[in-house]
Amino acid sequence: MEIINENGYPVRTESDVLKKWRLDFQNLYNGSNSDEFNKEHYDQAIIHKQLLKQNMEDPLYSQNDQINNNITIEEITEIVMHSRNRSACGYDQIPNIVLKFPLIIETLHHLFQFIFDTSIIPSIWRKSIICPILKDCNTDSRDPMNYRGISLLPCISKLYSALINRRVTNYLEDNDLLQDEQNGFRRNRSLPSEIMRTYSLLLST
Repeated sequence: MEIINENGYPVRTESDVLKKWRLDFQNLYNGSNSDEFNKEHYDQAIIHKQLLKQNMEDPLYSQNDQINNNITIEEITEIVMHSRNRSACGYDQIPNIVLKFPLIIETLHHLFQFIFDTSIIPSIWRKSIICPILKDCNTDSRDPMNYRGISLLPCISKLYSALINRRVTNYLEDNDLLQDEQNGFRRNRSLPSEIMRTYSLLLST
């Protein structure tokens, strides 16, 4: 595969091509503008995180039981059964269809509870397979920056994320903690409808 290097010359050597892809995607992930990083906000967030962690380590801590209760096998079963069988596998090559067997669901229950209690995430969950997809067929396919990197994550990690997301979402909705104007990524809400409403308001002013 031919690629255009940083000097604008085409290269075909496998090592050079792979290096160019790696460096471009690393820069894209890490960012290049240091001004975007707000250290003051970061430090405040770390302090707040440590305070919350200390509170949660208190044996008497029971705040927000809806979020902090033990994970139930019913929760996992519902999440697993709603997962798509043809969802792409991650680095572990374990598909969703395998995870739907009752014995596997029981194993996931023990695994998820352990992760929930200890905050220890399997190291393989930190790995992903990045599949580059050309953004526009009219752009130069030799430039890695013209590709959108799609990360294929382990199906098990996506199930755990879905479980936690459901708990947090239900807590926010049940306790009316979201602004009414927040319509994106909410059940029974339509973002296009909100855009049209905002557009109509702008036209009427």
